[in-house]
Amino acid sequence: MADATPLSPGQDEALDDLYHQEADKAWKPKTNPWVIALTVTLATFMEVLDSSIANVALPHIGGALGATQNEATWVLTSYLVANAIVLANHATRWIPHHHSRRTLADVFWFLHVVDLDGLNAHDIS
Repeated sequence: MADATPLSPGQDEALDDLYHQEADKAWKPKTNPWVIALTVTLATFMEVLDSSIANVALPHIGGALGATQNEATWVLTSYLVANAIVLANHATRWIPHHHSRRTLADVFWFLHVVDLDGLNAHDIS
């Protein structure tokens, strides 16, 4: 095994500079942080805007469907619950990780049919 030769001061500084250049490259993000901040801000704004629109439209929804204020509030409640499920799903990817696409499609079709039966039972005209 050959003995390691000591580096001269110039070689040592060159290797140190090379090491720091590689370390600096590792810490640079692949995407611009401002793009990420803008995307998150825009998504948050859209969520608040959607909730506000649904809230303002409640009296019109109730009047058009002949529903009481309490029944019309379910529109906003169901929207907020569905939104919370979707946001949690995007954040954790728990649902697609634990269930197949076929299972999810069956559940959503079932919920859609149950919702339509609920609307028909109230005799909205």
